[in-house]
Amino acid sequence: MPWPRSRPETERMALDDNPDQEFLIARSDAEAFPGDALEEIKEERDVDQETEFPPCRVEIVLGAKGQLYVVLPTGVTTSLPFACNAPFIQDSARLKIKELGMSATNRWLLERVGKLAASVMLHWIGQENVSVAERSRAYRLVPDVDRTDHSLEGLCATIVEEAFGSTITGQPFLLTNGGDLKLAKESVIIPEQLLDVWPGEQITAVLDGGNRPAFSRYVSASDRQKLIHWDLIEQIDKKEVLNVLESKHLPKPESWRRLLKLWPTSHPTLQGISAR
Repeated sequence: MPWPRSRPETERMALDDNPDQEFLIARSDAEAFPGDALEEIKEERDVDQETEFPPCRVEIVLGAKGQLYVVLPTGVTTSLPFACNAPFIQDSARLKIKELGMSATNRWLLERVGKLAASVMLHWIGQENVSVAERSRAYRLVPDVDRTDHSLEGLCATIVEEAFGSTITGQPFLLTNGGDLKLAKESVIIPEQLLDVWPGEQITAVLDGGNRPAFSRYVSASDRQKLIHWDLIEQIDKKEVLNVLESKHLPKPESWRRLLKLWPTSHPTLQGISAR
């Protein structure tokens, strides 16, 4: 399967003992440490103020649990949908990372992780030469964390998620079933079975007052829920569909086979409903 390439830098990887499980590794460009981070690093390492530090990268690994790494794993495992590797400053015991309230460096690195994840998603879904089904997998990168969790793990995840959200704001990132990209709230989720009965533009014209295009049917249920939780997209639920079926005359499906596919959605109220 194709994976996002070029910008940002990504590569696909599978382990020899489990070749069916794929990981996507993404790396940011090298970026210079900001001034407050440099001061902290020099103090932590007890080096001369004139010491120079090269620009650094951050990395994410989609498909791995949300653990933080400083090359080697730390004791910080978040609810993020990817692992993160960066030159985090570790705590004195070298088990976790330094508390975020005392570490400008760690906060900056986590923000870069969120921006990287968002840029990978935007690039992935923007590849028009790739199938809608493959582009739909990009939403696996969307975090959905508990921002009320004030543990170190929870705070790390929140910083990443907030940076992710800031990066996609104002960008067209909702992938329609037809392959177009729309801004937040400009596409709508409809029950997948209906797309087997009527074309997406035909059924959304009836179900959605704003006549918004149907969101990609290939996005997994869990990824759709993340977008709903973020309040980025709306969903037309089964109850709304049944209300429309009872109150409106819908266009006749192209075939009886298509009409039969409506049964799992509407069978409680199908009697007496006709299509013209």
